[in-house]
Formats: sequence, C-alpha cells, structure tokens
Amino acid sequence: MGPKPSLSLYSFSEMWHPGLIVVLAGIAVLYFLLITSWRDRFAESSSVPKTHQLYFVAGLVLYYAVEGSPWKVLGEYMFSAHMISMTIAYLSVPPLILLGIPKWFWKPVLNKPVLYKLLKFFTMPFLAVVLFNMLFSFDHIPLIFNYVMMSPLLMTVAHYILLVAGFLMWWPVITPLPEMRQLSYLMKMAYIFVDGMLLTPACALLAFSNHIVYEPYMDVPQLLWFMTPVWDQQAAGVFMKVLQEITYGIALCFVIYKWITTERKREKVEDPFAASAMSRSLKSMKPRQGEN
Repeated sequence: MGPKPSLSLYSFSEMWHPGLIVVLAGIAVLYFLLITSWRDRFAESSSVPKTHQLYFVAGLVLYYAVEGSPWKVLGEYMFSAHMISMTIAYLSVPPLILLGIPKWFWKPVLNKPVLYKLLKFFTMPFLAVVLFNMLFSFDHIPLIFNYVMMSPLLMTVAHYILLVAGFLMWWPVITPLPEMRQLSYLMKMAYIFVDGMLLTPACALLAFSNHIVYEPYMDVPQLLWFMTPVWDQQAAGVFMKVLQEITYGIALCFVIYKWITTERKREKVEDPFAASAMSRSLKSMKPRQGEN
C-alpha cells in the first residue's frame, strides 16, 4: 500500500470517507438519544451540561478531521501529517469523548462484575500509562512500522488497539466514578507529567535523526518542494512533541481547576458562610473597637 502519484487521482470516497461520516453521525445520534429520550432508563440520571455535550461532539469532529478528511490522505505523502493525525487521535480525542459521557451511563455497565474487573485492571495508572506508551513506541519501531504499513488490515487493527489504549490511558485522569478513582489531584498531575516524559524519546528520535527511518516515506511524491523526506521526518517529531505538550498542558489546567473547585465546595460545606482559613485569619488581625 502506498500513495498515488497525485492527489487528483483519489476518488471522493477515498478523500472524504463517507462511511466514517455515517458511523460518527450514528454515534452522535445515539449519544443525544441517550442523554435525552432514553435518559429515564438509567437510575440516578440527570441532565448533561452543554459543555459536556460540546466535548463529545468536538471529539467526534476532531477524530473525523484527522481520520476521515483529506488530511488522512495527506498523511500518506507526509510523515509529519501522519504523526499529527496519530497524536490528535490518541491524545486529544479520548479525553474529550470521556468528558462528554455522563457518569450515570457507566454505572449499569460496570454493574457487570467481569466488565468492572477488566476496566479496573487495565486502568490501573501504572499499567495504563505504560501500556499505551509501550504500544505506541512498538508501533513506531521501523521494522514493525514498515511491515504494518504494507497491510491495510494490519494498519486498521493497530490503529484501533492504540485508540483503545488511549482511552484506557486517560481514564485515571478523567473517570467520573468515585469508586474508580485511584489518583488524587496531585497524583494526576504527576501522572500527566510522567506520561509526557515517556513519549519524549520517540519525539527526539524523529526530530534529531539525519536519515529516513521509515521505508514507506522514502520515495513518496513531494507535495511541498522545500520539504525533503528527512525534514518532514524531523518536523514530525517536533509537531508530535508540541501537540503533546499543548494537550497535556490543557489537561493539567483542567486537573488544577477541578482541584480548586472541589476544595471550594468542601470549604462551603464545612463553613456555611464560605469563610476560608485565610479570611478568618484576616478578620482576627483587625483591631478591635476601642483599640489603637
């Protein structure tokens, strides 16, 4: 399998993947039926905030943008475009989808003991982060990558395995279920930091390599006259690291925000007048009436 001599030789279906549009549209319809008309079928169900609905839809749109639009075809010519697709599909899409799914949806699913044990095992923080990064790194070992790229079937299987691993990797950070939370907010921040560090060697390998390491991109037609295959490969490492840092930076901000809001709610429960320790200290420092 390889790119065609020109982009003009691709058909409409090859460029826009209407089958994927149908699948993603079907998932969107099921999602909105689930949170509206079918919501009463779930115990303790409640309305889903608009922001969460937006997260879910944004995840689907983002997935289509990198896996169904002409950008996917561009990835057959440019390794940098391919790596941008993978980084977004595995690092950006899963947290958006997970944020959009209400917690009451998971409870009947996890009431099944087998499913609960499997999810709890594969989302153990250490295992989840190591599994994803190990699979991602193995997939980009030149010998494995070159072999997989020769078979559309193997490419599809590898893609969905990594996508599932991406969801499992993000679960310890995003999970809405108290019984599944294994990390404190501080540990979540450390988890995200470690995750970013584990991907750094793969990014550095590409960014600082002076020769082509992946055979499928050695003799492809050049779409940009100034971009040599080596430069394209180096750009792939840089883009992957930059997108990763942006994604993890947003995730860190999200964790910090949730930590702050949780602490504030706790303070309000403990102090109905929402008087924090600092405000009480300041009040005690004010001079009493009659004092100089």
